[in-house]
Amino acid sequence: MLVIEMEEKNNSLLVIGVILSVLFPPVGIVICLIELNDIKKNNREGKNLAVNGIMVGVLVLIVWIIAAVGLTIYHNHREEEQEQREKYQRELKKVCENLGPDGIYDSYDKDHPNKKFIQCRNGDCYMYKNGQTLESIDCDLGF
Repeated sequence: MLVIEMEEKNNSLLVIGVILSVLFPPVGIVICLIELNDIKKNNREGKNLAVNGIMVGVLVLIVWIIAAVGLTIYHNHREEEQEQREKYQRELKKVCENLGPDGIYDSYDKDHPNKKFIQCRNGDCYMYKNGQTLESIDCDLGF
């Protein structure tokens, strides 16, 4: 009876290791590795469960790493977009300040590789690039 209780206790730690492999892989992998070593030393059952816990933990850890890299790339891309948008707004505000609310301004360089141009009419200023609106501001707001 004592032997059975001891084996159940050891298997419970293994089950906890497998569960932690899913929820918190680094800890789960370590527990499963320790249990796998103990299973081999003491010739106990549960080797498959320990190996599966390690594999699941490694897979979940890989998913975590891929997600972290993806989120970092996404965040950096969003920051670059925001910086570019602020640059466009500053450029449009400068044109707006020089023109005033009733000014007319067209800037288009057909030889420019990105075909970026600015157009201001009746207090509205727009910046275009490759046929798409990059930014727009209302000069009547007092920029």
